[in-house]
Amino acid sequence: MSVAYVTPEILKWARKRCGFSVEKIAEELRVDVSNVRDWENGTALPTMNNARKFAKKTYIPFGYLYLNKIPELPPHVADFRGGWAKNKDTLEELHLNGLVKSFLYKKNWYENYLGVINFNVHSGEFQSKFTRNNNSKDIARDISTYLRLGVPQDEIGRSNPSHFWNMFKNKVIKSNIWLIQTSCVGSNATRSISPRTSKGLALKSDYYPLIWVNSKLQDAPKIFTLAHELAHIWVGSEGISNHSDDGEHIDKESEIEALCDEVASEILVPEDSLQLKWTTSDSPENNIERLYEYYGVSRFVVARKSFYSGIIKSEQEYRSLIDMYKSRIRANSPDQFTEESDQSGSGPNFYNVLIARNGKHFVESVIGETEKNNLLLSEACQLLGVNSPSTIKGVSDFLSGVKRNVST
Repeated sequence: MSVAYVTPEILKWARKRCGFSVEKIAEELRVDVSNVRDWENGTALPTMNNARKFAKKTYIPFGYLYLNKIPELPPHVADFRGGWAKNKDTLEELHLNGLVKSFLYKKNWYENYLGVINFNVHSGEFQSKFTRNNNSKDIARDISTYLRLGVPQDEIGRSNPSHFWNMFKNKVIKSNIWLIQTSCVGSNATRSISPRTSKGLALKSDYYPLIWVNSKLQDAPKIFTLAHELAHIWVGSEGISNHSDDGEHIDKESEIEALCDEVASEILVPEDSLQLKWTTSDSPENNIERLYEYYGVSRFVVARKSFYSGIIKSEQEYRSLIDMYKSRIRANSPDQFTEESDQSGSGPNFYNVLIARNGKHFVESVIGETEKNNLLLSEACQLLGVNSPSTIKGVSDFLSGVKRNVST
């Protein structure tokens, strides 16, 4: 049986990079713990088969195992998360890295495609329109105007987070912004990313700027995340985010995150409107209970905006409110997060989820190029994150059915 002359230091690095213990990787490979220790100590070599399985389990190219030193892997995009929100030696970080790579792959193909067909819509009218030195209210006002976000009482469906989320995301999609909603790499549910690792991301583009919102979030945090990522696009700052919609101060190493949080709060709860709606004779708690439904956002967002606008004067009172809301969430829903819709079946639910995971315009473009024989089925599968070519046919039929229903 052939052996693989791998580098022990690389084995140890790859294992720790995934957050795996020696016992865990041994279990994954179905070998004895002593075998893994011997490989990492250089006193024994894995078989070629075990080496390939090791590379697959630790998400590295097989050839990396033969490198003489640990490779330097620069980040694909900027990372705005504070130190409290990221730990590079975890499996979820590798999944997040894989997700970002898939976004860049999709984006590169899409930009080339749109360039070839001479697509005449460009993002210049809003992307990088402001800088991080601009006033957050001015940025928020411009975003709201561009998306045609009216005042709450004029927005049909803004009465609760679920309705508001659907209205908000549809306005974004119709405004030449590419929205992706997923929580896993491709269609592999075992490679999922918790909102604790990252809630969203923004990528600039000459055509359709890309925004990712983690689909494991509940609707109210999704709304804030989308508003936060829109702010990133408007100030021309792309990267991974993990903003603070629960009233906590974010890590001050990232001032851009603080600005985008301010912009998001102003989009969702305009200060001038809040001042008018606040009843000074009533308690802050009662005001927040009434107004979070009016604005269609979480209690956290209203409390935060009230404090930073100077309506709630006492920081101690503000912190008490935040702690109370956190306690309620832990008592009612310990996870705080939700799951994506049914992804395992075939039919409308499956295809709707697939479209949300890739973006409707992107899916239509990939399917269109496949039907014209300009794109191989294998590449279409890779772009859409599916395994079977038959799924591409299913997506095509589903989109045709949707178009027929709309036309009738």
